[in-house]
Amino acid sequence: MKRTFDIFFATIGLVLLAPVIAVAMLFTRLVVGRPILARQFRVGLAGRPFEMLRLRTKVARRSLDLSADAVESGTSGWRIEYHRPPVTQRIRRSRLDVLPQLWNVITGDMSLVGPRPMVWQDAVEARVLDHPRHSVRPGLTGPGQVRGRGDEPLVEQLEVEAAYAQQVTFRGDLSIMGRTMLVMLKPSLRA
Repeated sequence: MKRTFDIFFATIGLVLLAPVIAVAMLFTRLVVGRPILARQFRVGLAGRPFEMLRLRTKVARRSLDLSADAVESGTSGWRIEYHRPPVTQRIRRSRLDVLPQLWNVITGDMSLVGPRPMVWQDAVEARVLDHPRHSVRPGLTGPGQVRGRGDEPLVEQLEVEAAYAQQVTFRGDLSIMGRTMLVMLKPSLRA
């Protein structure tokens, strides 16, 4: 039932939000350039990797570092710095950059609700690919998004997400989705 719910509402979301996604993609293309979508390897169901989609919000800029410290230490040369132009900062703050993940939901890599997908390399380094949080599909939103700012220690995040994975309910998912909407509308409601 959860998978049917995911496909149904992700499809409706893509259709209804298509104009918003198109405008966000246009601004991304004009400000950041190509490619418009960033693809990141994340941990999915059963600890398998998948490519998570999102709008690119950072621009790479090359700069030459010839400071005395860099020359002295032998690290002078070209550096790549990343920054977010004001337009893409707004896209990121409004969370429009994650709308392409609705496609990840439709393809089965993600769910609407579940633990946020971990960066593949972080999960490998932390040795948590077999953690109980990966017994469910990662989600666009989840217990961590409505609970905290994401700066809690990894151990606490894993505990919350494992508890969610062991007790997934339709009612619980609806509650998380409702609380996510409240947080998006008023970030100070996060608790």
